[in-house]
Amino acid sequence: MNQTVILIAAVLVAVALDAAFIVYLRWRKRPFPAATMPVNRLQTASLAHWGFGLALGVYLATRLIGLEDFPIYFFTDEAVQTLLASDYVRNDFHDSNGAAWPTYFENGSLFNLSLSVYLQVLPAMLLPRSVFVTRAVPALMTLSAAAALALIMKHAFRARTWWAGPLLLGVVPVWFLHSRTAFETTLMVSLYAWFLYFYLLYRQRSPRYLYAALLCGGLAFYSYSPGQLIVVVTGLLLLLSDFRYHWQHRRSTIGPGLLLVVLVVPYLRFQVQHPGETYFHMRMVGSHWFLELPLAEKLGQTVQFYLQGLDPGYWFFPHQRELIRHTMRGYAFFPTAMLPLLILGLVQVLRRKNSSPHRALLLAALAAPVGAAMAGLGITRVLPFVVPATALAGLGLEAIAARVGPMVARRAAGIGLAAVLSLASFSMLADALEHGPTWYDDYGLYGLQYGARQIFGEIHSMLTEDPDARIVLSPAWANGTDIVLRYFLPDDPRIHLEGGVALLEGPRDDLDDTTFVLTPEEFQAVRDSPLFSEVHVLKTLPYPDGRPGFFFLAFRYAPDAEQQFSRQLEERRLPVVGQIQLDGESITVEHSPFDIGDLPEIFDRDPFTVARTREANPAVLTLTFPTPRLMTGLSLSVGTMDLTLRAILQTAGADEPETFVWEFAELPIDLTVEVQFWEAPRPVEVMILEIEDRKGEALGKVHIFGLVLR
Repeated sequence: MNQTVILIAAVLVAVALDAAFIVYLRWRKRPFPAATMPVNRLQTASLAHWGFGLALGVYLATRLIGLEDFPIYFFTDEAVQTLLASDYVRNDFHDSNGAAWPTYFENGSLFNLSLSVYLQVLPAMLLPRSVFVTRAVPALMTLSAAAALALIMKHAFRARTWWAGPLLLGVVPVWFLHSRTAFETTLMVSLYAWFLYFYLLYRQRSPRYLYAALLCGGLAFYSYSPGQLIVVVTGLLLLLSDFRYHWQHRRSTIGPGLLLVVLVVPYLRFQVQHPGETYFHMRMVGSHWFLELPLAEKLGQTVQFYLQGLDPGYWFFPHQRELIRHTMRGYAFFPTAMLPLLILGLVQVLRRKNSSPHRALLLAALAAPVGAAMAGLGITRVLPFVVPATALAGLGLEAIAARVGPMVARRAAGIGLAAVLSLASFSMLADALEHGPTWYDDYGLYGLQYGARQIFGEIHSMLTEDPDARIVLSPAWANGTDIVLRYFLPDDPRIHLEGGVALLEGPRDDLDDTTFVLTPEEFQAVRDSPLFSEVHVLKTLPYPDGRPGFFFLAFRYAPDAEQQFSRQLEERRLPVVGQIQLDGESITVEHSPFDIGDLPEIFDRDPFTVARTREANPAVLTLTFPTPRLMTGLSLSVGTMDLTLRAILQTAGADEPETFVWEFAELPIDLTVEVQFWEAPRPVEVMILEIEDRKGEALGKVHIFGLVLR
């Protein structure tokens, strides 16, 4: 979409919002009537309203211009929002589990997406799929956050510079970056801003605003999983802070209380339908509270992460503590120049600690890091801090503006402020679009994960030109490449995902009529391999810095490739010998080679760790005990399969080993089975376990989550 058209549309939308706002004020009889107000105050109010509209226009323009080009990646967590919405529509408004109006949608192995998917439903039904549309939906929601921030300043704090709220928010780099993505975090923050706004109206104007506050708080709760704790803690702090006011208006809280019950019902339904999901989620994100750690260590880590979330050095000075996908090189999360304003605003709040709005702002800032405190510091988990921090900076700005004397000087200062902030917003946009692609040079899996739009666009062109083409794309450059593939090229059987390593591990029948797309590292590996006599580079797609990023290749095997593959396979399947400590005893284990995990992951009694065989089905484990071990049976946890388990046990004093065989089918996902050898314990010297997936291939992979000897 033409950027000029976007800019014009943004300004028109802002002007329309401004006009609607003025009409609303007049309908509510809230404008300053000319008959009762001096002309200069009337003019000042009108200028503030128009300034607010133009500020929204600047904010919106800097969110939408070049939206597909920055951030330069299009991440799987963005693509999945639209995909889940499309699947929901296609399944007659049911999720993949057959549930209508699900509380949360399943994203990979976690149920962690909700409102962000519902927001994409209408665009998925009416608009062609594109990166711009997927990102524009949450970007427009962040426009409402900018408006809410201004209204907080206007109605809660009577700030004359309230109209500058969108401009202040617009120059915050961390918000600029994330408000141009489709991550659900910004949706939660936007709704959190409205929750604070309506709570302040409830506190200052009328108890009836509590309905809107609870509704926005509930929506924020369901928008982003780390935001759940932030919303709850904020609500509890506000309950305690203004308890006297709540008690005085307790009769007015009956209706809102019933609304709160209604808002909780979907969450309770989810817990009933998916028991244990919260524990699973917290383990998957690595929460220290769900690890086997001493309580003192858990508390210490919680306090450490919480304080890091309030560290001015983290927010106001450039650093590289985060993944580069979440940072802008050379920029702090907040402009460093905003720190004095925030400090000045904080001084105003502390001076007015008896004022409910000032306390609420401080409590919101203190509540923001609690999500990170549970699972580790990460910018997406503490992003809600942007709202109270920007509001505090706004109070600091207002304290300065209040000292500007004559009306003419105040107007000139206001115009100058708008110009400076607008220029800063567009300057940051121009810098991001021009230099952002080369801020970092790690474009691969552990960096920016660049290339989704570019590579799938190129593949689409190839498949259009040659309908018989077959393409194998390496997924090694990004997380969830299968999700991104479904986003850009859904249900196209001509393209497959397979890593370049597979080319070196086994022969292919389709080598001659397939184009392979590999990363630079994979290309180097296959080019150096003696398995291929010819490696043809058909084309390359460059990284933004000009280096080759993706290689489109054709191969021809060497004459002795089959013999080389056979030798390599024999070498790769040679057993590996290792040692484990079990009940204070060192046990020798000979096992099939693993490509993920190792022996400790099998014996640590943690179902969230796994060892996976590289090319061995069945997987074989041979345990040799230095002293005979008394056993009656074992418990085994493996990945989903039709399982055949063989156990060969040599007991002390026996002439021949005993063999046991069990078969299991149609068992739950990631099953655990318990088997018994004997009723009374016997001393075992050697145990050989064969774990076979009956429907798997001989060179397949077997996932082993745990083994407990009983």
